[in-house]
Amino acid sequence: MRVRSSRTLRMPLGLHVRVPGAPGGEDAFTVVELGTVVIIIGVMLAAAVVSIHGITRRTEVSCAAEQVKEDLRRAYALADGGEKTAGVRHRYLVEFNNNGESPKNAYRVWKSTTNDVWPTNWSTLPVQKGASYKTLTDNWIQPGPGAGTHITYTSKTITFVPKGSIIQTEPAGNKTVTVNNPDEGKTITITVTEYGSISD
Repeated sequence: MRVRSSRTLRMPLGLHVRVPGAPGGEDAFTVVELGTVVIIIGVMLAAAVVSIHGITRRTEVSCAAEQVKEDLRRAYALADGGEKTAGVRHRYLVEFNNNGESPKNAYRVWKSTTNDVWPTNWSTLPVQKGASYKTLTDNWIQPGPGAGTHITYTSKTITFVPKGSIIQTEPAGNKTVTVNNPDEGKTITITVTEYGSISD
């Protein structure tokens, strides 16, 4: 009858384990070696989790920036649509809050049917249905799903004003809105020019 050989795992302090079926009774991996492999695998898994977390946060910043650009373009398109009330073309304004304002890191879109200075006789537009952002009271919007997404700006408001065949923005000159996650170092800066061009 054939007897299956066993393999000995030599351990520290003279301890050993026999593994049935191992060829020739050769020495196998020590417990220290096996432990090292387990530690390496654990470190690799931890690194993967951290990497996935960072990718998720950076993706949230990109999504938030796209949402801000979408609503800026929406305000431009509405101003360019030529809608009038009592002969006055409608103006549209986007108001921003940064991390130190309430609600923080949010924005909303306003509409005016008169020539009054904001916010007199201006009203906020309802949030678009199906949009992938968090909506708050008074039509405030927090773009992106992540709480770590911050908004900063060079002008608290950007107004789109129809003037003849063109749209101008107020205040004059280029305005920027920055969306970022300070913990991940991901930053996207959106620029709105004096004539309503929007880019990042």
